[in-house]
Amino acid sequence: MSVHPTAVFRATSMLLQLAACIVPLCLKAPRRRHAGLRVLLAVGMFYAGELLQEPIRQMGISAPDYLPVLALTFAITMSEAVVAVLLVCRVSPWQALFCCTAGYIGQNLVSGLDDTLDSLAQLGLLPVATGPLGYLPLTFALVYPLYLALFVRGVRQHNLADISEPQIVMVALVVVATVIGLDVAVKTTGIQTVGAQAYLMARGAHGVLCAFTLFAEQKILTARQLATEREVERRMAAERERQYELSRANIDAINVKCHDLRHQIRALADGGHVADGRALADLAEEVSIYDSAVQTGNLALDTILTEKGLVCQGEKITLSVIADGHLLDGLEPQEIYAFFGNALDNAIRAVREIAEPERRLISLNIRRTGSMCSINIENSCDAAPAFVDGLPQTSKADATSHGFGTRSMRGVIERHGGVLTLGCDDGVFHVDALLSLG
Repeated sequence: MSVHPTAVFRATSMLLQLAACIVPLCLKAPRRRHAGLRVLLAVGMFYAGELLQEPIRQMGISAPDYLPVLALTFAITMSEAVVAVLLVCRVSPWQALFCCTAGYIGQNLVSGLDDTLDSLAQLGLLPVATGPLGYLPLTFALVYPLYLALFVRGVRQHNLADISEPQIVMVALVVVATVIGLDVAVKTTGIQTVGAQAYLMARGAHGVLCAFTLFAEQKILTARQLATEREVERRMAAERERQYELSRANIDAINVKCHDLRHQIRALADGGHVADGRALADLAEEVSIYDSAVQTGNLALDTILTEKGLVCQGEKITLSVIADGHLLDGLEPQEIYAFFGNALDNAIRAVREIAEPERRLISLNIRRTGSMCSINIENSCDAAPAFVDGLPQTSKADATSHGFGTRSMRGVIERHGGVLTLGCDDGVFHVDALLSLG
């Protein structure tokens, strides 16, 4: 089957336009293994999909109603873009859909302005653009910097990992379908059919709707991050309250033991021979709780490790810590709590199920590796969890209500340009993160 040069040109133009709008949104997303080969495969898949659409386009041109055919080609191209993002980046389908819908809207803004200028040139209101690309370079130069400055920059300040609920992205997808539908309707009608005034009004409405859709998607992302931060703050306050209650209970217990020991001392003073060894041992155990206090150089991390150390002591879990807390100065206290609180909670939950006390082990290591901060958390585990998109899946029955913790952990690391890897090998679950210290 021969491929017409026009079809290749159209496919190349669409590929470049979409890539220019989608790639900036995915730059901070972690890559899958062999990303270079995957990029080549994604480009080949996109080309094949676009070229296979060409017979559909040609049939649609001669059809009485071209609108459904054009809408179908838009839907196919969107699907190709989503698959390409999933092929290269380690993101969820909803995150890929978010990036592609936003990128498609950016491309629609460029193509809509280009179509407007070409149509005005057909009426003689503008000079006919020379060259095979027509007005496309001009429209791209006008629209793309605004797209990067007003939308992409705002998205990068937030976190794509917070995009998880299907219904949120479905709302954006419905709006995108409306935008594409309006663009298809304007293209199929044409300026010569409805006149310059009506056409320009329709194109203006299309541009406004595109801008509103990008604004709405950015606000969706902002709302999700705010919800995440509120949840972290709520959990942080609850943990502080629990730590206070635990400390107060420990002090009360020590006071009781001291009262008993005072009687033992009186007995010795009155001529007794030996203090009750069991009472002394109980007191030593209560006092040893204060050895759980950790000083790493970071107050937020110290608070977390002290509280989790008390939990581990009560659960007969060995928690070993080698950490330079100063390396975490670039993180906010709530981010430190979100990451280490969730990681240690998950580790404690897994180790608690191990029957042999000597295997109840958790280790935390924070060190400098060149210009990076390396974070490693390991714990013993009896069964390796299933992983989806690089995150372990909860074993709880209500899976939809859980899994927030690991998504929050990934969000903290990716928000600072780092990489988070979770895995399980030979009965050891590990959490590894790298953060730039630059």
